[in-house]
Amino acid sequence: MTSYLRNKIIYSLAGIVVSIGVVGLTAVPAASEPSGDASPPAELTIPSTEAASADPAGDQVVIQDDGLTTVVATGPADIAPAAVVSGGLHGLAVQRNVAVHSGAGASVVMVRTADPEGTIAAMEASGLYRTVGLDYPVQPLLTSPPNDPYLNYSNPSQLGQWGLRNDQGNSAWGSNGRIGSRFVSAWPLVGGNATTTKIAVVDTAFPASNHPDLAGIVQKYDTADNDANVRLPASVTNQANFHGAAVSSIIGAVTNNSNALAGAAYDTQVLFYKTMFDSTALQGGENMDNGAVAAAVRRASADGAKVINMSLGSSCIPSAYWSYDPLYQAIQDVVKAGVTVVASAGNWAEEGNPLGCPASYPGVIAVGATNPNGTRAAFSEYNQYVDIAAPGVDIWTMTNNPVGSSYSMQGTSAAAPHVAAAAGLLKRTNPSLTPAQVERILLYTAQDAGTFGWDSQFGWGILDATKALQFANNPNGARPVSTTFVPHARQVAVSPDLNGDGRGDLLVRDSMSATVNGSAGAAQSKLLVYPFTASATLGSPIYAGVGWGNLTVYGPGDWSGDGKADVMATNSSGDLYMYRGAGNGTLTGSGVRVGWGWTDYRIIPSGDMNGDRKADLLAIHNPTGDLWLYPGDGAGSFRSRVKVGNGWQGFELYAAGDLNGDGRGDILSVQRSTGDLYRYLGRGGGFFATKLKVGNGWNGFQLASGASLDGDRYSDIVGLSPDWTLYYYKGLGGGQFATKKQIGNGF
Repeated sequence: MTSYLRNKIIYSLAGIVVSIGVVGLTAVPAASEPSGDASPPAELTIPSTEAASADPAGDQVVIQDDGLTTVVATGPADIAPAAVVSGGLHGLAVQRNVAVHSGAGASVVMVRTADPEGTIAAMEASGLYRTVGLDYPVQPLLTSPPNDPYLNYSNPSQLGQWGLRNDQGNSAWGSNGRIGSRFVSAWPLVGGNATTTKIAVVDTAFPASNHPDLAGIVQKYDTADNDANVRLPASVTNQANFHGAAVSSIIGAVTNNSNALAGAAYDTQVLFYKTMFDSTALQGGENMDNGAVAAAVRRASADGAKVINMSLGSSCIPSAYWSYDPLYQAIQDVVKAGVTVVASAGNWAEEGNPLGCPASYPGVIAVGATNPNGTRAAFSEYNQYVDIAAPGVDIWTMTNNPVGSSYSMQGTSAAAPHVAAAAGLLKRTNPSLTPAQVERILLYTAQDAGTFGWDSQFGWGILDATKALQFANNPNGARPVSTTFVPHARQVAVSPDLNGDGRGDLLVRDSMSATVNGSAGAAQSKLLVYPFTASATLGSPIYAGVGWGNLTVYGPGDWSGDGKADVMATNSSGDLYMYRGAGNGTLTGSGVRVGWGWTDYRIIPSGDMNGDRKADLLAIHNPTGDLWLYPGDGAGSFRSRVKVGNGWQGFELYAAGDLNGDGRGDILSVQRSTGDLYRYLGRGGGFFATKLKVGNGWNGFQLASGASLDGDRYSDIVGLSPDWTLYYYKGLGGGQFATKKQIGNGF
């Protein structure tokens, strides 16, 4: 399904941190605070505004997939549903959605409604209830999973078949577990007979030998060589030629046989169609003919397959000539015949173009790939055709190369079969489901990731097989929720170039408030990177993850010495972590703890303050007002600290980068009591020249600086006003700035 719902909101991160280092706090001689004053440049003066209002508070909102919300109340014992309705709910048409459970002298009344705020108001006005509010979720207990060893790895350092598991609970948001597709808790919900629904895999080939975990795959036909042998000659040993066996094992590995893998489709019949020529494999090639793929799609439909997986494709662009492609025509025909078609989105790791075909064809569910932490896999294609995402990194498969082996694969090839398996379980449980209904259920029950709602990196979110099976017999109940999300940037920070375009970038740590039909709730905090464009505007945000709510974020530049800008953060316990930048705007791996004991310090990522071409940190000790320089060693740690100032109580200090082009780091500060903005030019060794007042009226503003956002030699300033408007101040050299330019609102 082509998805067009785009909510321009914020992204998120769940980084698991590892403790490996300590920051030494060494006593050193004191130095004087820079002093002095001057008149402010008029172009940087900002009128005072009122302080920002607090973030809206409220209980977590439970959004039901049928578009209704549950209101729950404590009422009198044995109250009848009719009495609940008569208690002020007549006009809300909810009588059939009322449930009452009595006991211990009272009752729990649950009302499913599309108008939660009106229902709450009516129930409160009735005087029948002690409390009225929105419901919240709990996780059901699960039955024992199968005994396949790769599924049941208990050591957290071993991924095993993480893509099938439920480590994250029932939601990807704020999770500290690996974000799989929740098949383990879906299997007990599967109905129907294992032979009533067939899932077809259209792919390269099988190896010459066999393996117990692949014994359940029905080998149907070779549409390339036009025979019934889907195996390649024994002399072929190239792992890529057995891609078809690997993909098939994700869906249909024999399960609960105490051997290696569990299949995501759990004993549902899987058919395999070979589309690679033997001659291609013997020559070391990996390509397949489009016609052979199209033929296999049609044969699979004729053989009774209700789901077809294609972990294959090529780059393409939207074209009027799509309709001439035989694979396009085959897909359109089999979808009309009731077959659900799933395909990999592609591994080009580019936004927009190239597109992946057949994933972008109408009627195809296009699948992107995710990492264990719920972020988009670096290779995964993202564009307007991506419908859903699924695990696609370190996915254990059975390839049988050459006599029986398993290996860990990655790619959108590994992500698509997870979705195809879930589609097959839906059809097995309810054979009457149409392809549109299967797609609706899968997309609208996905675990939201990236921006709220649909986005180009995850589509509607990460596959949730458990929630999907809960709607197998109620496909119309799965629907996109009508929800409004209001961003509130808890912090903005400027970082040197994070995405490799030669310009600085904006970091936003955002806490979103969710509103369902006017009722406020809570949502997780996200971190995103806004690249700055050559025209001094914000580019499209890059998702960096979820779970940054209790962290304060810093952009020190290249702290690790690998040539790529990094991100640092402190938590509420005073631990300091470094997150390595990938050079494309995203972060790699988990945070590494590089220090602790920072609870009483305000950290300033100051760039190179001492002239050694390595990123440094400044920090104010809150109890004393002393200013300390922590020189970076260029390898992710610190050298001995140096005291470079005192008397900083009542000031907010900001890294400014090089304001005047002399190669030395400078700083800015705001005096809290007056809102005055001061500039301190660096004079080497971490010390500063006399301060100069360069603005006023900064009360309530968030200020961020530390890099050139437009790519010239002078650092710039970004300021976030109390009304969530974002302004840009271009550095002109000499510590001067151009007139402010609005570059965003609603932050």
